[in-house]
Amino acid sequence: MIKSKNIKIGIVNQKGGVGKTTLTQNLACSLNNEHNKKVLAIDLDPQSSLTTCLGYNSDDLENTITKAIKKTINGEEIDIREYILKNKEGIYLIGSDILLTKIERALAPETMREFVLKRTLKGLEALNFDFILVDSPPFLSLISDNILTFVDSVLIPISPEFLSYKAFSIIAGSLKEIKDKTNPDLETIGIIFNQVDLRTFHHKNIMEYSKKTLGENIYIFNSIIRTNTLIRESQLKGQSILTYDPSSNGAKDFKAFVNEFLKITNLGGD
Repeated sequence: MIKSKNIKIGIVNQKGGVGKTTLTQNLACSLNNEHNKKVLAIDLDPQSSLTTCLGYNSDDLENTITKAIKKTINGEEIDIREYILKNKEGIYLIGSDILLTKIERALAPETMREFVLKRTLKGLEALNFDFILVDSPPFLSLISDNILTFVDSVLIPISPEFLSYKAFSIIAGSLKEIKDKTNPDLETIGIIFNQVDLRTFHHKNIMEYSKKTLGENIYIFNSIIRTNTLIRESQLKGQSILTYDPSSNGAKDFKAFVNEFLKITNLGGD
């Protein structure tokens, strides 16, 4: 990566329950609060989990990504600044809501339908964010295709379970299709193991097997995010684990991961 501003990263995995939202939230917080980066998080999951974890109730939001996309489909111009919130930890957010489930049908008949999100968010280029992080839905869809067409690269969180490992081949196929059709410059940063329980041989075996079978073709982070109940507690409070309990194992894991992330992407400089 050679860009220094507006670096767009999708956090993707079509399997639910692997911690995409947790990764997005805490990566954003660490980049902002510990590395002095200006970060925008975009919630593109109809469940609005990221919106909630960053301290907002999606039902109370007037301007969401759903509304912005609908206006773009209808040919209306938007000022993207009107859709951006800033939470107590300093993270900028474009929130989501349950109505995003209806966007799939609206996208289907569109010409160049994979580029609608890119058109919707074109105004972000002038706002000079260091990072734009996109939390994706837990299923493959036209929304997922739009995310992969919009971003520069992807991070793939995987829980060390057999089904999660098996699902990676589907992700890889989707990434290849997008590179062939709409985003030839799309890169994969790597796989990060999330929700790891080091007490179980199963988790250890899956991680070791993944490194042997996938490690030659994709970067697998040495850092892991261990299972930690405090992470869930922090999200219920609308905070990152780094703010909620900076001395916890969860906070330590995310700090180590973000340091490794900045090192391997050469994005740590100011």
